[in-house]
Amino acid sequence: SLAVRTAGPDAPARRTAGRVALDLGGIVTECDAATHDRVVAAVSALPLASAIALRHVIEGALPIEFERAAGPGARDATRLAATPTDLAVALLGAPGLAGDIAALRAVLEELEAALGDEAALRRLIERYRG
Repeated sequence: SLAVRTAGPDAPARRTAGRVALDLGGIVTECDAATHDRVVAAVSALPLASAIALRHVIEGALPIEFERAAGPGARDATRLAATPTDLAVALLGAPGLAGDIAALRAVLEELEAALGDEAALRRLIERYRG
């Protein structure tokens, strides 16, 4: 979990929250507010935006209902699309998200261009797998 560094009377509460997170097996990383917002864009907002788009595209491609056709991969990849609207809107307001979406689009375009070329697909998969 991320904890935004602040000065002042909330330090004891931050320490307590940090201990609770550690006790639950989490990792606590303190950072400034700008870093926190950038991380939220990358690890929360981008997966949410991707899931919303993926669910929409899959549903448009299917001749039957998503729930009847989708296996575990499609369900897992689109689960975030069910995020409550108010929370989704707040997350999608994360600074830097537009650039992340553009970067995702660029990778998808590379994958699209490599379709039909097994060697090119293998190179891209190995490069981007992480």
